[in-house]
Amino acid sequence: MMITQLQKQKRRLHAQIAEAFDAVPYPGDDNLYDGWQRDDDYEDVIGNLTSRHWRELIPKRKPPKGRSNPLLKDLNFCSPEAWHFFLPAYLIIDLMRGEIDTFLFEPRDRPVLKFDCLNAAQCTVVASFLGYAGLLLDDKQEKMPKHSRYFEHQREELVPVIAYWNDRTKQR
Repeated sequence: MMITQLQKQKRRLHAQIAEAFDAVPYPGDDNLYDGWQRDDDYEDVIGNLTSRHWRELIPKRKPPKGRSNPLLKDLNFCSPEAWHFFLPAYLIIDLMRGEIDTFLFEPRDRPVLKFDCLNAAQCTVVASFLGYAGLLLDDKQEKMPKHSRYFEHQREELVPVIAYWNDRTKQR
């Protein structure tokens, strides 16, 4: 379908992510975890993110297909400030994977407090990222018409999330 369009959009989005999040400060080693309980999740977040810049978390090669984004679990347990700081790595890894997971951006499943850390440019990047997810669905649907119903279902779930982020962009 639109391989060149997808590739151009992917490159453009990668640059927009880096630019929009470039000035976000590291939250500090003592402000990475968003929980009161020191359990396995705490140990994972602390072990994976302490004293690291988000750019260090981006793999040099495309991650293997079929695996989820390695930052998904960590970001679920991050403080709002850490979520904000490490989000660009998550976005870029999903771009590299060619599989966009929208779970972190669904308002019904996320504390909006984390979303409030984002400025207008960053909200625009998230909205563009989700729009790119729609383009990927179109591409997959064209390549695998037998699975059209599955992709249509995914699109139905994606549309309100995109609308939410487009609204947030306007509110900032």
